[in-house]
Amino acid sequence: MKINLLAILSCALALHAQAGSATWKLDPADSNWQNAANWDPAVVPNGASDVATFGVSHQLAVVVGTDITVGQITFSPGASAYSIAAAAGKTFTFKGAGMVNNSGLTQNFNLQASAAGLYGVFIFLNSASAGGSDNLYTCEGGRKVFDFGGTIQFCGTSTAGQASFVANGGTVSAAFGGAVVFIEDSSEAEGIFTGFGGAVSGAFGGVLIFGGAGGNSTGGNATVIAYGASFANAGGTSVCYRREEAQVAPLVMAYGGTNGGFGGDISLDDIPGFLAQIHVFGNAMLDSSNSCDAEIGSLEGDGIVEVGDFNLTIGGNDFSTRFSGVIQNRVTEGGGGTITKIGTGTLRLTGASIYQRGTTLAGGSLIVENARGSATGSGDVAVPTGTLGGKGIISGFVTVGSSANSGAILAPSAGASQPHVLTIQKSLTFKADGSYTWKVDTKKARADQISAGGVTIESGALFNLQTVANRRLTAGQVFTVINNTAATPIDGTFLNLPEAAIVTVGSNTFQASYTGGVGNDLTLTVAP
Repeated sequence: MKINLLAILSCALALHAQAGSATWKLDPADSNWQNAANWDPAVVPNGASDVATFGVSHQLAVVVGTDITVGQITFSPGASAYSIAAAAGKTFTFKGAGMVNNSGLTQNFNLQASAAGLYGVFIFLNSASAGGSDNLYTCEGGRKVFDFGGTIQFCGTSTAGQASFVANGGTVSAAFGGAVVFIEDSSEAEGIFTGFGGAVSGAFGGVLIFGGAGGNSTGGNATVIAYGASFANAGGTSVCYRREEAQVAPLVMAYGGTNGGFGGDISLDDIPGFLAQIHVFGNAMLDSSNSCDAEIGSLEGDGIVEVGDFNLTIGGNDFSTRFSGVIQNRVTEGGGGTITKIGTGTLRLTGASIYQRGTTLAGGSLIVENARGSATGSGDVAVPTGTLGGKGIISGFVTVGSSANSGAILAPSAGASQPHVLTIQKSLTFKADGSYTWKVDTKKARADQISAGGVTIESGALFNLQTVANRRLTAGQVFTVINNTAATPIDGTFLNLPEAAIVTVGSNTFQASYTGGVGNDLTLTVAP
């Protein structure tokens, strides 16, 4: 066979001439990116340094029907609003600046999926950016059993910028959803990411993965919204954070499913410093059971938190929040998980939880307001520093203070305008550096109370009496300060409130007794 070198050289030169920077025409021949006749000059932008420019055009739907690489896409000032799609099975790669939108209009980018199991892909490499808030990327859900939908991948130091991303759920039973994935040192920056549940019964939801592949993928002020499914047995959005250094503070919200659908799922994997605001609702879940201890900035909502055998630290962003859902654990060899509250904010727990190994308050306030069960699971509660309070129920042992001058406080009505009764089903211990803040409302003649199954007060612990209003109370009225439900007497007294001590606050004087009530309660009686 004779080889025609001249013909091969001519073909190579022709192919090379087909690539370069170009502008989409006002009246292109068709919608195909790869058709050189659609560009001015007549070359197809398909090179690492090529720039594809879009201005005003009468053909606004552009389809990428072959693998394409460019440095950037630019929408000129006054450009039309386009819809650019990566066809199923085709990959569009950005190696330069990425997406630059100066049009003032929203530009749409679609990652398609096919019934054959193929899906379109956008890849951002190097320091490419997905652009500003006027760019919208939509990943179609998978259309074939166990195959994926459209996918966007950020690599290197690329960034989502301020763009918006949608990952739709699978469109047939057992199909996976579209996906947005960050690996290496890429950043979700200030992007907005929304995932939807499976679009039919049995389909999986969209997938949002942040971090992985050995890098330090980072976030800024990103917003992540994970919706549940509205079809029976369909999966909700799956959100996974996998990074070794996750000092980031996104807002992450997971919503429950309806009509038998699963809720959104937020999974934390190997995250030591994650300062996100986490909201979970309905049957949506925050799952930290795969992490060797994890941290979140704050927690709120009424959903489910799974801690496995590890510790979940809450409060690093210093926000004050309320969580009325359930915190639980799947007990394996570790025997259950723990919760640690840090920061200066207040965490209010209003639901009954069932995690088992205990709770530590190491900053701010922890307020329990549950009407049943135990707000802090079945484990013990340690308060080395901070304020524990509320009108709820704690089933475990409670220790206030750590003998390290930490300033730990037990105050049933902390943060409330009215006195509360705090119930501790096991024993209560005040360490030497612990204190009890007791509030009495002199206008309504009501006061705080602690009910505990045994009480120990170490030498040095302090009692702080506070009043609401300054009305004169009725002489002889008795307030039970500690209702000791154990048969044994209270062991010890507060340093500044010994047996029979007289205390005057405002218009009222009280006398203390550690043998009041049924003989083993701490009471304060209004003196004449």
